[in-house]
Amino acid sequence: MFLLPLLVLSFLLKKKRKWLAALLAAIMVFTMTPMAVFAAEDDGTFKDSNGIRYLITGENTVSVVSNTDDPFLGVGMGQATYSGEITIPGTVTDGDNSYTVTEIGGMAFYWTDITKITIPSSVTRIESLAFYNCHSLTEIIIPDSGLLEIGDNAFESCDKLSSFSLPSTVTTIGSAAFGNCRELKSLHIPAGVTDG
Repeated sequence: MFLLPLLVLSFLLKKKRKWLAALLAAIMVFTMTPMAVFAAEDDGTFKDSNGIRYLITGENTVSVVSNTDDPFLGVGMGQATYSGEITIPGTVTDGDNSYTVTEIGGMAFYWTDITKITIPSSVTRIESLAFYNCHSLTEIIIPDSGLLEIGDNAFESCDKLSSFSLPSTVTTIGSAAFGNCRELKSLHIPAGVTDG
């Protein structure tokens, strides 16, 4: 639909490449806006009764995501408004469907005021930046479970976190996962960690 006008503009502005690049970028932004608005109407997420938001990732699985969106990063990637003590359930329902919580998504709790997080044994992955800059976080509870991977910068700059024991199932710890955790005096890393 926009191909012919773009070709005409390209021809007319052959020697004005900078203007053409700027114009094309503006056209792309304006033509993609309706798609983003449409996607937000059915974005594959739902909230439980405690306000925790989930993104459906498979037929019976979900990931915990931010409760706000970012127009550039996408669904569940905005700065969340979670606070206080959070307990994530192992299973959740949406209507007639039941899901297992298997991931904590990237930026899910990014820069929030949570103080304590309890993560269920069903979670196998904590993605990058999931708890980045959670300055009030003092306690993380993860049962010895199926947690396999902690992404890059997942708990970076959690200033008040003083100790943490990773489940024995963890095999991968990303770069700077606990970087700049100034109060962290005790971190138990399982013998099975082979990457990180």
